[in-house]
Amino acid sequence: MVICSSIDAELDLSGFDELERELNWLETQTVEYGFINSTIKHPTAKVPVAQVADWNNSGTKSSSGNKWHIPPRPFMDLASIYVDDLMSTKLGKRIGQSFLEGKASYSKALDFIGKESADQVKYAIDEGDFKALAPSTISRKASDTILIHSGFMYNSVDSQVIKEGD
Repeated sequence: MVICSSIDAELDLSGFDELERELNWLETQTVEYGFINSTIKHPTAKVPVAQVADWNNSGTKSSSGNKWHIPPRPFMDLASIYVDDLMSTKLGKRIGQSFLEGKASYSKALDFIGKESADQVKYAIDEGDFKALAPSTISRKASDTILIHSGFMYNSVDSQVIKEGD
């Protein structure tokens, strides 16, 4: 003789549906940091500050093409390394913990990541071990501080979160 009973089990997948919607939304978002506002002109160079930043990051050759007019000082490359390190360590853990505790939204987290990433650009400018300024440059700007003259470029570092396709 067999005595048996059954249990009807139903799996509630509504939480997974919400997670899938949130992950799909996150896939459409991009955090940009650096010199993102192309309308801001550098007051001295009269070109977009992003162009001045690129000249300083990548360097520019003299008109003869065989010497550096502005030697490369790859602060954006360095900032990218700092951001990767930050995301894989301290910042990534803090954001993950905030989600677990219900203290963060994805939107706020992306804004926070952007601001922290922009700060890493300034940190790279401050801390980078770049080629020293030429004596003529030091004399002209009355300072030996690399990559900062008026502070305009430095203070133009920003971030934004954009939806892909916008």
